Amino acid sequence: MGRVTTEALVENVGDLYAADSGLLPADQVRRVVLPAALVDTGATLLSLPTSVIAQLGLRPAGTERVTASTGQTQATLY
Repeated sequence: MGRVTTEALVENVGDLYAADSGLLPADQVRRVVLPAALVDTGATLLSLPTSVIAQLGLRPAGTERVTASTGQTQATLY
C-alpha cells in the first residue's frame, strides 16, 4: 500500500459564508494549508490538531462515536 499524503487547504466555512454575504472581507477568511495531510481512503471525517482548530476559530458542534487505531472513542465535531 504505502503512505499517501497531499497538500490540503482547510477553511472556516462560517467565514466563507460571511465573506460571500459581504459581512467579512475575503482576505480575512481563516484558512490553513496543511502541506502533508495523510490520506485515508476509508475515512469519513477529517482529523485536525487542536492548534489548527484554534487557528481556524472552529467551535464544537457535537460529538461522534469513531473507530481509531486505538479502538472506539468519542470525537468532538467542529
